[in-house]
Amino acid sequence: MGHSLGAGLSPIIAGLLPTKVKGLINVEGFGLWNVINDADLPATITKNVFENIQAMQQTNKPFDSFEVAVEKRASSPVGKTSIENARLLCDRATKLVDGGPKVIFTHDPQLKCTSLQRWSEGQVTSVINNITCKCLVMWADQGFYLTSPPTEERKRNNHFISERLKIIRDKNL
Repeated sequence: MGHSLGAGLSPIIAGLLPTKVKGLINVEGFGLWNVINDADLPATITKNVFENIQAMQQTNKPFDSFEVAVEKRASSPVGKTSIENARLLCDRATKLVDGGPKVIFTHDPQLKCTSLQRWSEGQVTSVINNITCKCLVMWADQGFYLTSPPTEERKRNNHFISERLKIIRDKNL
């Protein structure tokens, strides 16, 4: 079972090791997203290296209180949620600054970094063609990916995902 990044990687594992995977359940994705044209590879990786350096140096802005952080998380454009759910998320993902009352969200700064690993769409498609197990893919009806304005990259990714799922449907798995 894979979600988000796991939903990107689990079909790759299923395609590389088809005799080891009996079934695949994915939430919010199917196959790697960061596919690239070979000609763009050097420029893209160079850009990503510099973006990753900046991401690692950024610090989180403190919130005046835990309750302000909860309200901010509940109304976030990344994924609106109830106050109750936001409180649960903030309980595990904030810490007091200098003994409080200000809080910051904690995270591994590497989570904001872009992977430097790139596959071509042909490579991803080749591996997905090798999947032999049954697959179930589920999509949410709310969330950042669905509520933020569409970009050219997202339109291209939607096309690739649709094509990947068509491969699986055509195999009648």
